[in-house]
Amino acid sequence: MRLKWAPSADLLLRSAAAANRRAWAARLTTRLVLPLITLAPVILVLRAQAEDLLATAESRLRGLVALPHRVALEHARRFGVSAYDARFLAVAEKLRSPLVTEDARLRAAAPSLTRSIADALSRP
Repeated sequence: MRLKWAPSADLLLRSAAAANRRAWAARLTTRLVLPLITLAPVILVLRAQAEDLLATAESRLRGLVALPHRVALEHARRFGVSAYDARFLAVAEKLRSPLVTEDARLRAAAPSLTRSIADALSRP
C-alpha cells in the first residue's frame, strides 16, 4: 500500500488566505490609485483653501498683536506686572478667555484672567 501526501487543512487555509490578500491588494490598487493629473485640481483647491485660512488667521491675529502700548501699561499698573506680561493679560481679557500659564506670580496678580495648566485641563 502506497501513501499519498495530502496537504493539511491548515496549509490549505493559509494558502487560501494568501490568495485572498493578493486578490484584495490587486482590486484596491486598481480602484484607489488615481492618475496624478486627476489629483491636480484637488491639490489646487486645497492649497487655495489653506491660503484663505492663513490669511483669515493673520488678519485676526494682527488686531490682537497691535495692542496699543497705553492698554498694556494700564494692565501693568492695574495688576502690578511687567508690560510684557500685561500684554498677555490684555489679550486674554479681550478674548474673554483665561490665560493658561505656569507663572505663579502672574496667576496671583490676575487670578480672574489666568489658570494653571492643571486647572485648564480639569475644567471644561
